[in-house]
Amino acid sequence: RIIANALEHYKTRPVFMIKGCPKFEEPLHLLPRNLREEMEGKLGVRIEGDLCAICRHLLMTTYKDTDGTIRWWDVPVETFTFSKQARRGITSFEAEGEKSSDVSVLTGRENISITSVHGYDHPRAYEIGGEIPRAERGLCEGRELLSSDPDVLKIFFSVAEEKELKISGSSFPHLSVDTAVIGHT
Repeated sequence: RIIANALEHYKTRPVFMIKGCPKFEEPLHLLPRNLREEMEGKLGVRIEGDLCAICRHLLMTTYKDTDGTIRWWDVPVETFTFSKQARRGITSFEAEGEKSSDVSVLTGRENISITSVHGYDHPRAYEIGGEIPRAERGLCEGRELLSSDPDVLKIFFSVAEEKELKISGSSFPHLSVDTAVIGHT
């Protein structure tokens, strides 16, 4: 609660996100890999992670010129504030029981209206609306984790150790995650 409260009241400097991203994407993920090392030195920060499929699709369709130039610098960004009530950067998950924990609550779920028309490879084929993507750049609290299904625990371990979210049983790519996981029971 103390950390969540501190995030909600954070005003030291603005926090930015890619405008319209469902997981509050870090704008530095827009930097091409070949420029990251140089920019890390100039900015004094380490840039980890990759764009989510939705932001990558936006970049390749809206900000790509006919000559192949990708104008990553033109992608709009906006300020971002943490909010527990709005599920922006602060979320929580409580297992419903060892056998009834629904993994999609953590990850998100297939968007049938998109997959039925555009297929599983479409960037919006999977709704990135679970507790972990919504906790991007903040924290996700796991309550009563010992009573969770092992599949739920695997997701938490993957996020904590590898900083990525793999949506089991989907063709959706791995999702870079910048989230602190706090688990307790």
